[in-house]
Amino acid sequence: DNIPYPCAIDIAALITLQDAMDAHGLGPNGGTLYCTEYLEANFDWLEAHLADLGADAYVLFDIPRQVELSTNHESLKHIV
Repeated sequence: DNIPYPCAIDIAALITLQDAMDAHGLGPNGGTLYCTEYLEANFDWLEAHLADLGADAYVLFDIPRQVELSTNHESLKHIV
């Protein structure tokens, strides 16, 4: 919710963890997985924002929560 540095692209503009948890009765980990799957399903949104950064942009994905949520799940691998 409070990122201590500026972000060029923030998934919260597409979906928030709180919205996912509220809409689907999920906890933080399930909500995080849902948001990752939602980003994968809406990859065109991310692709458009990445294109706006230009070809020489350096991109860092800051992934919240436990590492297992991103290493043991296919959506993040597909996105990257």
